[in-house]
Amino acid sequence: MSASDGFSYVLALLIKWKLLEAFVVPTGAMGPTIYGAHAGMACRNCGMEYAVSMSRWAGTPEERQPVLAACPNCGQPSEIGVHEPILQGDRVLVEKMSDPRRWDLMVFRDPGAGGATSGAPLLGDIRLACELKQFSGEGSLEFRWAFRDQKVSARIAADGKVEMAGSAAEGGKAREDSTRRKLRVALSAVRRLEFAVRDGQAYLAEGDRLVVAAPVGPQDLAGAKLRLKEATEPCRLAIIGSRCDLTFSRVVLWKDIYHRNLAQIPGAGSEAGLGCTGNPIRLGRGEYFVLGDNSSRSRDSRSWGVVPGDAVIGIARCTYWPPSRWHWFQ
Repeated sequence: MSASDGFSYVLALLIKWKLLEAFVVPTGAMGPTIYGAHAGMACRNCGMEYAVSMSRWAGTPEERQPVLAACPNCGQPSEIGVHEPILQGDRVLVEKMSDPRRWDLMVFRDPGAGGATSGAPLLGDIRLACELKQFSGEGSLEFRWAFRDQKVSARIAADGKVEMAGSAAEGGKAREDSTRRKLRVALSAVRRLEFAVRDGQAYLAEGDRLVVAAPVGPQDLAGAKLRLKEATEPCRLAIIGSRCDLTFSRVVLWKDIYHRNLAQIPGAGSEAGLGCTGNPIRLGRGEYFVLGDNSSRSRDSRSWGVVPGDAVIGIARCTYWPPSRWHWFQ
């Protein structure tokens, strides 16, 4: 028996014993982490590929109306015609043995309708991706991020050596840290780079490979919430080339996910927003407050309150179909 055959056999047993269960995601409440029924778009201005939720687009083409969409990167408007193919939602494997923890992507029965849905309380900062079309010279490429007294830089030398450095003020004193790693190839051979600062960590990735990571700011939830509450200005982000000749394409910037009172979001409905400012909610033992990543459109605990423990089906561990979106959730 080969290794792949053995894995398939174990997987089949786990499903048979009902320790794993497969689900097709119907809606876009967790987009872009997980897609529901959607249309695939490619921006004709900047080239970014993105998905538009089509879970509410029912009926035959003759009964539909065109849908207007906008590129999340550059804002270029596009129209989705009535004959545009609708792609199925992602298929996920749900593990049913573990109890949910903070940040898990949880699948549960809709408290109001009895169906299965999903949600997770996620928070990020920024993520920047770009394609490096050409690099030459003996200099470097650097990503810089700054927010109040916190700073992070990821400097990539021509030979592929990487230094990620960060500084922050703690107790009135400046603290600086740096970490050194190396790309698999020289910078001139790299095609895609990604730089992110989210959830108290800074990252640099070469394609899908994580190169280096470093902590940024408070690593405890209370400290991070306090800094966010005190913040009044946006972060600053820069890409700097030194002593080199370089060309970028398809530079994409993802912003933070903010879960606000739904009444403050145009088109999101008039619900007061449970668990939001001025309308707190108290969790009992075995109850969960869940939030969708598509924060301005998700119907989640802000709309219908807590999820009881007996409504929890399990924790989504991976997307297994379509193959192009296969990945583990961490």
